[in-house]
Amino acid sequence: MFRNIIVILGIVFMVIIACERIEPADPVPEIGFKDLTVTDSYDTIGDEPVEIKACELIFSFIDGDGDIGLIEDPYDSIDPKNVFIIPFEKLEGSYYRNDELDTLSFWIKHDDKMERVGQNKTLKGEIKVKFSYFKNLISDYDTLKFDFYITDRAENKSNVESTTDVAFD
Repeated sequence: MFRNIIVILGIVFMVIIACERIEPADPVPEIGFKDLTVTDSYDTIGDEPVEIKACELIFSFIDGDGDIGLIEDPYDSIDPKNVFIIPFEKLEGSYYRNDELDTLSFWIKHDDKMERVGQNKTLKGEIKVKFSYFKNLISDYDTLKFDFYITDRAENKSNVESTTDVAFD
């Protein structure tokens, strides 16, 4: 009898630990800055290589209902963008929005690997965005930083995060 109780308790315990824990998370995405790297590079436009600053932004995200990424073909959509990067120029210790540098916008495409089945729809991970500036376009700036945010398919806007300062020479 005692042995049967131990076996039943063992099975119950295994079932409990085998179940995936539901992570309560807000359906509005939350992001966090991880890293920004900037390197000198070249891009070929026509026959001439042009100097550029190649940037790679890495940030984490968590979304409680897992609706990150566009499902439809972004080229068939009116506004297929869901990642936004806004440059700010640092002058005398303060940051100013510089209208000469456009807000950059990109799209995260939904991938079937991102699909969550069951009750726990929380999706989290890292996103890497690569972008570049023509070196002559930013040669007038000493220091920039970038604010960035994402939107999900329900058009919920995440928090706005900022990169560290980027010194350009």
